[in-house]
Amino acid sequence: MSIQLPPKPWKDGDTFVNSQEGGTNVTYIYDGVKWLASGGEESDLSAFATNVYVDEVDRTAIMRDDALKKEHDEDSAKQSVINAGVVVSLDELFWRDVAIEQGAREDDEKLQAQIDALEEALPKAPLPQFRLYTGDFIDDWNPGDMAFCDASGDNTTTLSSVRSVLFHAEDINGKRWARDKNSTGYRRNYSSSLSVLLPDGEQTIFSMSPSHNILAEIYHITDFEAYRYDMYVISWTGLTSACLTSSMESVTAGDTYLLHVPEIFF
Repeated sequence: MSIQLPPKPWKDGDTFVNSQEGGTNVTYIYDGVKWLASGGEESDLSAFATNVYVDEVDRTAIMRDDALKKEHDEDSAKQSVINAGVVVSLDELFWRDVAIEQGAREDDEKLQAQIDALEEALPKAPLPQFRLYTGDFIDDWNPGDMAFCDASGDNTTTLSSVRSVLFHAEDINGKRWARDKNSTGYRRNYSSSLSVLLPDGEQTIFSMSPSHNILAEIYHITDFEAYRYDMYVISWTGLTSACLTSSMESVTAGDTYLLHVPEIFF
C-alpha cells in the first residue's frame, strides 16, 4: 500500500503521521532529502517519489505543450489576418491607382474638349499686315509700310542682319492697332517680343525677344523734321536676341507680312 505524502513543498523537519486507512500510525520526519520513520528506520518511498516526480513532469510538459500550441494558434491566426490584410491592401492600392489614372485621363480629355470648344467658339485673333518697304522714309512713307534695318540703320532684306523694325501706326487696311492714338512721341525700354509671320499666319519666320543684358527700345515717332509721322521703331543690340525660325533667310520688298507686337498690339 502506498503512503500518501503531504503536499509540497517539503522542508527539513517536516513531519506527518501515516494515519490513513490501513496505515501504521507511524510518524515520519523529512531530513531535507528523504522521509524517515520516527523510529529511525528509513521508509522506502523511492518508488512513490519517482511516480510523483514523473507525474509532475508529465503534467508540466502537457501544460507547456498546451501553452505552446495556443501561442502557435494565436500567431497563425494573427499572420492569417495580416496576410489577408496585405492582400486586401495591395488589391485596394491597385484599383485605387487604376481609378486615379482613369480619372486623370478623363479630366485631361474633358479639359482638352473645353479648350477645343473655346478655340472653336472664339474668333481667330487677326494680326496687322504690312508691306515691306525699302524706299525713302521721308518722301514715300505711307500707312501699311514696314521696313527692316541693320545695325547701321540701312534697309536690309536679310533676316539675320535685322536689328530694328519700323512700321506705320496703320496697317495696309488703314487700321490702327496700337492703343495710343493721338499720344505724344516717346522712347522707352522694350521688354516684350516681336514676331514676323507669313501672310497666312501659319508660320513665323523671324522672332526677337531681348535678353536680360541686351538693350531693346521702342520709339513712337509723331514728328520727324518737317514731316508728320505716326510710326514705331523697335530696335535692339546684339545677336542673341533675334533668330530665324524658318528656312527663309531673306524677305522680298513689296511682299506683305504680319507683325505680332504684344506690347502695343493687344
